[in-house]
Amino acid sequence: VFFKSFLVQAARNDERMQNVGFVYALRRSLQSVWQDEPAQFEEACARASSFFNTHPYFAPAMMGVALHIEEKIAAGLALPEHLEAAKSRIAPPLNALGSLWFWEHLKMLAFLLSLPFLVLLHSPLAVATGVALYFVFFNYFHLRTRWAGLNLGLLYGEDMVSDLLKLFPSRLLQSLRR
Repeated sequence: VFFKSFLVQAARNDERMQNVGFVYALRRSLQSVWQDEPAQFEEACARASSFFNTHPYFAPAMMGVALHIEEKIAAGLALPEHLEAAKSRIAPPLNALGSLWFWEHLKMLAFLLSLPFLVLLHSPLAVATGVALYFVFFNYFHLRTRWAGLNLGLLYGEDMVSDLLKLFPSRLLQSLRR
C-alpha cells in the first residue's frame, strides 16, 4: 500500500477526485481482507471508489483508516457506511493541514535552508549541495508523514488523528485554530 500510495493522483478526475488511485493502492489488501468472499471484495472496492480527496501526503493515512474499517466490517464490528463517513470526516481537514504545512511552510523552510548554498557560494558543488539539502530536508518530513500515517491508520483507524498531529510543530497546529 505504501508504494502504491504515491500514485494516488495518477488518475485524478473531476467527479471523484483521487478515487482511482485510492482503490488501486488498496486493492491487494482488500483482497486479503475478503479473500473467501468475492462478492464482499467487489463491494469493498465499490466503497473505496467513492469520492476521495485529501492532500497526497496524507493519502496513506486515509488508506490505513480504510483498511482498518474494512477489517472491522469483515469481522461484523462496523457497518459499511462507516467507511464513507470516516473518509468525509477526516480527509478534508488533513487536506487543509497538508496544504498549510507542506506547501506553505515546509517548502519555504527547505528553500531558506538551502539558499546560502545556492546564492552565496558560487561553486557547482555548493549549488549541488544546496539542491540536495532542499530535497533531503523536505522529503524527510514528507516520507515520514506518509509512513507514519499509514501505520497509525492501520493500527488505530479513525483514532489515529491525534497521534498523527504529534508529527507537526505545535505552533503550526495553533495557527490552524485561529
